Amino acid sequence: MNKNMLILIVCLTPSLIHPTGSASENPTGQPAVNFYGSITTTGGKKIKVENITIGGKFENITMYKRPKNKTVDPRTFAIYPDLAHLKGIEIQKLPKGKFIYTPPAITKKDSKKIKPQEYVGLVLIYKNGTKEPMLIEAHRRLWNDKRIEGKRVEQKIMFPALRKVVIQGSHVREEEKIKNDQTPSKDLIRTIYTGLDNIRHTCSTVLTSSKKKFKDARSCIEYMVKDMKENLDKAFYKKA
Repeated sequence: MNKNMLILIVCLTPSLIHPTGSASENPTGQPAVNFYGSITTTGGKKIKVENITIGGKFENITMYKRPKNKTVDPRTFAIYPDLAHLKGIEIQKLPKGKFIYTPPAITKKDSKKIKPQEYVGLVLIYKNGTKEPMLIEAHRRLWNDKRIEGKRVEQKIMFPALRKVVIQGSHVREEEKIKNDQTPSKDLIRTIYTGLDNIRHTCSTVLTSSKKKFKDARSCIEYMVKDMKENLDKAFYKKA
């Protein structure tokens, strides 16, 4: 394996670990996984709901850890939780739950154009009982469906109108199960990603090192490439 081949591997890495498309989408217009449970409004009304998502997403949902003071941009502390790990969400009461961040102005002219960014405080309740305070943009909504006389009615509710979201369970839609049978598992993709990351790290180290280190690392790189090939074969040819 020469240096050109190593560089090729590094260049290919981003395209393999950043697939296009949304994992939450389904051709039927409903989420691929149906999370069901209940919501409680600020008025105390409890409603059974299904197809729970946040803005249409049930995984890799962008939220933010609450900064200690309002001079810090919450987007600095982004995390991406999945509904699959949660059993509920509590919405903090206003005005205590409100967080407003105003970006600093570089010039006086800029200060007139800058708009404060408003967030709502949430508390994520994980399945193991752990609670974690979070922030989410005030304009974002909880999507869900309720049943009226057996008919599904979609609703999109702003978080300040809610007190609590309870996730009782979930199930994968039949059409999604068929698709999943034809695609690599998350564990397999994670294994491939780890292998690519190891190759990239080794390449970046070796290419800036001596010829002796390059020779010593060659067998290690070849082993990782072989392991990657075997995992790709499992992913794309095993069921063919």
